Amino acid sequence: MSEAKKEETPYQEGAEIHPDVPVAITKPIEPPKTEIPQLPKCVKCGREAKSWEGEETKEGFTCNRCIKIKCHTCGKEYSKASGVYEGFQCKACQEKEHLERLRLNAVADFTFENAILLEKILKAVEEIQDEPLIEIKNDGILIRVMDPSRVAMLDYFISKRAFHEYRVHTEGFLLVDLEGVLKQIRHLRKDTLIKALVDGKDGKFTITLVDARERQRTFLMLEVEKLEVPPAPKLNLTARVKVIASDFYSDLEDMGSAGDTVSFEADHKNFIIKTAGELATAKNQYSTEEGVILEVEGNGDNRAVYSLSYLKALIRKDLSDTIVFEWSKDMPLRITHENVLEKGSRIVAYMAPRIEVED
Repeated sequence: MSEAKKEETPYQEGAEIHPDVPVAITKPIEPPKTEIPQLPKCVKCGREAKSWEGEETKEGFTCNRCIKIKCHTCGKEYSKASGVYEGFQCKACQEKEHLERLRLNAVADFTFENAILLEKILKAVEEIQDEPLIEIKNDGILIRVMDPSRVAMLDYFISKRAFHEYRVHTEGFLLVDLEGVLKQIRHLRKDTLIKALVDGKDGKFTITLVDARERQRTFLMLEVEKLEVPPAPKLNLTARVKVIASDFYSDLEDMGSAGDTVSFEADHKNFIIKTAGELATAKNQYSTEEGVILEVEGNGDNRAVYSLSYLKALIRKDLSDTIVFEWSKDMPLRITHENVLEKGSRIVAYMAPRIEVED
């Protein structure tokens, strides 16, 4: 009878070894060796890089310390290792531009006796542009701004003769959050006057409301990053109509239920406005005999179409009893509020036409 085959038992550390039991001795498995890649040397400075921070070029690896990036303003080179990036501006140029922007700021003080009227003017401006660039000049204050869609433009100029006191120490600009300023001009009375101090050196704008008490509010001036005052339009307009502001505004509100645009046409006797929507049309015809319009001039060939919502925003019936409209065929509309301020001042707005394209 053949001898029974003996099975081999793997050796376990700490176990007793029996002489009759064969044991297989196994070696521990070693992990595979992985080669750690050596960090490259910079082809320019010869230093061995501490990390893979750099760029691979045709010549070889270049570390960030040897990569130079120019300031987009002055052209001075800085090492990429300092944290700069393409298109950056160095601190020296940033500080220089900051000082230049401060030099743009005006230094002036003035007193306006009718605070309620000034509030109405500022509200009209804020409805078109909430951060208007206000130019303070020796002869008065200019606010010429466009709305973001560039459909409407205001051209307001308050002559220094409209102020009780007006002193300009440095001509320049005032840029503020007008919405925030108007929130503080509240609870005005007929006898409330407003004093203003524009301190461009410290970047502060202070207003003081004076009546039975004094209320002082100070605001930080915003930095003038882009100096952009649109030029005043030069237009040769052939049609002209003077209207009673409140009556005409009411008629425009009524027409708004029929359409969102309104057309203007005028001859030497009549002024006609029309609107048309999907479900309704409307037409108003005026003559100087009815009282809504006071004057009319035109040759009949001057039809132009305008946005009804913008038109209502630009008509400030709380500023003036009478308003003059001037236009030509498919040309901008000029809106002049009469007798708001002293002579030499103007409260004028412009609006681009809506050009109708025929199919």
